[in-house]
Amino acid sequence: MAHRIEVTFKPEARDALGQSICERIRSDLKINVDSVRAVEIYTIEGNLNSDDAEFLARELFSDPINQTFSASESLLSEMPWDWSIEVGFKPGVMDAVGLTAADEIRDLIDKEVEAFSSRSYLLSGNLSQSDIEQIAQGLLANDLIERYEIYKRDSWDGNVRVSAPQVHLDHEPATQIINLDVSDEELVK
Repeated sequence: MAHRIEVTFKPEARDALGQSICERIRSDLKINVDSVRAVEIYTIEGNLNSDDAEFLARELFSDPINQTFSASESLLSEMPWDWSIEVGFKPGVMDAVGLTAADEIRDLIDKEVEAFSSRSYLLSGNLSQSDIEQIAQGLLANDLIERYEIYKRDSWDGNVRVSAPQVHLDHEPATQIINLDVSDEELVK
């Protein structure tokens, strides 16, 4: 079962990444956006229970001074936003943050897990679907290596999809032993 841990800055704390993205949307894309907040997301696949996920969120992934977290319900329901764009790596693309998180989890609680990182950008303002697509494709996500999902607040059902971007292959690789100590004619065959 996959666990989703979300971490963001407390409302009174400065969200430097969100502010930077907001300024880039305005200057680079010429789209008027009121504000942007960033939410770091860690999807953990492995033999964890709810207490493990809560412990990891509190002790590994968040700073209690200026951040808040959730290992159960999405923080998105508690925050103001009009649109959410969640960006993460496609299956099979190396996720250095996820790999490091998995190593740290193994060291901290001695459980074998896979971890995947993603980030949700919560945008506020009078934005159209076209604006959001332009922001996602033109600034936030690299289509070659990243996937993104868009949620509109007024049509959002309160749920986010919890899935690990794992590669699933339908075939079993096979090996064959070939004797190379044969004549040239046999090697050509």
